[in-house]
Amino acid sequence: MPEKRIRDKTNARLSAADRVLVEEGRERARELLHRNLTPSGILAATRTAKATARHYDCIFGRDTAVCALSMVLSGDAQLVQGARDGLTTLARHQADNGQIPKYVDIRRHESDFWYVGCVDATLWWLIALRWLERHAVQRRAIGRLAPNAARALGRPERELIHAMLRDPATRPRIGELVPDRTLLTEGPGATLFEALLQLPAAEPPASLLETLAPEPRMLLAALLDEAWGPPDVGAVVAGAVDRLESRLLERRMHELDRRLPFATAEEQMALAREKDTLSRQMAQLNPARWKALRKGRSSAG
Repeated sequence: MPEKRIRDKTNARLSAADRVLVEEGRERARELLHRNLTPSGILAATRTAKATARHYDCIFGRDTAVCALSMVLSGDAQLVQGARDGLTTLARHQADNGQIPKYVDIRRHESDFWYVGCVDATLWWLIALRWLERHAVQRRAIGRLAPNAARALGRPERELIHAMLRDPATRPRIGELVPDRTLLTEGPGATLFEALLQLPAAEPPASLLETLAPEPRMLLAALLDEAWGPPDVGAVVAGAVDRLESRLLERRMHELDRRLPFATAEEQMALAREKDTLSRQMAQLNPARWKALRKGRSSAG
């Protein structure tokens, strides 16, 4: 069993006293996972009045994914099923633009897409899904999440990175098309994007695995392992750049929303006209994100 092999390797490097502590920690962790296990996945915190008040007794994207890495190796059928259930719950609440929520409140049937909280939740969800696939756990059930994985992989940064990985000749052009790097979502994707722009065309992208920080390194490894070959790379790049540019429009729209309550009647009319123009432009550049905004989504796309 995977957990036994890991335990044996760990114990071989520890003293007898340390092995006792590690084993106690392992058992307590297993007990906590079972205590927080629900049919919808693992709760980030045991249900208490304080946890409920702060929405901690929910299915969190990052917590679910990180826990799943160990749960699938535990050899415990309940925990393995719980890992799959948690990823499925998050997928059911996925945003139109592919992002995985920061958390899902299963009792209220609500999901939250706070910007910072869901940026890496999507990446961790993908990592956990790939981990389950690698260890051949419930492949049929995991296969049902393939469309969700495809949507999560559809973020513009990932599409541009895919193009730069497969066709080094596109790198200078993509760098020119995205002069404003603040449009990129902060995190491992932005780091990998910059690293690829600096990578000489003759050098294989895999060489970056030796120099990147852990999170962008994991992202690069996952992307290198994925099949990607659209019939028209140029069209994919153009679409991704359009979606990035729509973020600039969205920033301006949020700024207008903040100014409207404090503007005079005449200023409000001018701001409303500008917002209407921006809305039409966004509908052309990023139709999916425009629809999400109209529904009141708060995730970035």
